[in-house]
Amino acid sequence: MKKLFYHIGLILVVIATICALGVSVGCSQPNHEGFAIYLTQDNISVDKMPALNLIKIANTPLIELSDIVSYNSSTYQLTLTADASNRISNLVVTTSGLPFVVCVDRKPVYWGDFWSEPSSAFVPTSCVIVSYPLSHSVQTNPASAPQIDPHILELDYNGNNDPRNNPEILQSLEQAGKLITSATTSITSTTTTISSNSNSTSSNSISGLSLSLSLDGMTYQPGQEVSISVDEKNTLSTINNVTATDNLPSEFMSGFTNDPSPLPFGLAVLQGNYTVSNYSAMTPLIIYDPSKVYIGTQVVGPTSYAFQPLSDTAVLEGGSYNFIDGVKLQYEIGINSYWPNDASTTSTNFEPGVYTVVAGDEWGALVVVHFTVSS
Repeated sequence: MKKLFYHIGLILVVIATICALGVSVGCSQPNHEGFAIYLTQDNISVDKMPALNLIKIANTPLIELSDIVSYNSSTYQLTLTADASNRISNLVVTTSGLPFVVCVDRKPVYWGDFWSEPSSAFVPTSCVIVSYPLSHSVQTNPASAPQIDPHILELDYNGNNDPRNNPEILQSLEQAGKLITSATTSITSTTTTISSNSNSTSSNSISGLSLSLSLDGMTYQPGQEVSISVDEKNTLSTINNVTATDNLPSEFMSGFTNDPSPLPFGLAVLQGNYTVSNYSAMTPLIIYDPSKVYIGTQVVGPTSYAFQPLSDTAVLEGGSYNFIDGVKLQYEIGINSYWPNDASTTSTNFEPGVYTVVAGDEWGALVVVHFTVSS
């Protein structure tokens, strides 16, 4: 009997030793890889993607923790190292996309698709989309086209049960020191200034102006007022004479005011989480009372703005305006509800969820921030 116990003990020791060496005998070592992005073994299309636990991921990750500089949980932007960015830019993305799987310790958490911008195919919903090669392209018209950091992947999602901030993912990134929780944004300029004390961002344009957008918070209760401020400022230490272009996109010309304005910028509030690459396809919420109709003479916008040095005050020239002393080009609004349509007589509070605030000016600058209404 003693020999039997001895042999059983020896077998257990041998199995434990084999497992420690990583040899498969029905046991496996826990994987501590953390957050990683994998391609699938068969490059199966997203419309035929099986259940998460049945997905066969590639043997090695496309992106692992060492490739990540940061992940912003407010804007869903993944900043990569130069090597990782080059790896992404060399992917072959067809018109039907290239599927990927986000994993924690090799366990699939959600799936997504690298998507070709020129594709005419229907963009899948309820799927995380990384538009490609928009984030890596050099635009031909720098005066009006996006100049997006090629090291940033924007993780877009349109559907219910948004998986991008899954707790397992955030925990893995936080433990690795990669998680950013303050509000930042992707914009169409070459310089970004982020405030850590408020939900704000600004964009420096080629005209020497800086368009800023800020909120007084990031999370609000239903019915709580959201304070929004937009400001256009001259970054030069000399007077900056800027010609009006009348190129303010239509989404900024309606939806936030029904009065004519000499301001060279506008803003839009959207229900949902959007970026500069897809916000224009959505209809802005009506955040003014549509029953208050402007009654007055026709107003013609100014033809030029003479910005004072390092100031948001400008002398407006031409059109219906002639402010010799200058006008402060800043707009502030406090909102806690919206009108469902332009015939509504009553407004409704913002429903729980994520909202996007976009501001843009006549010279092509765009800035985006987000806020959340809690349930």
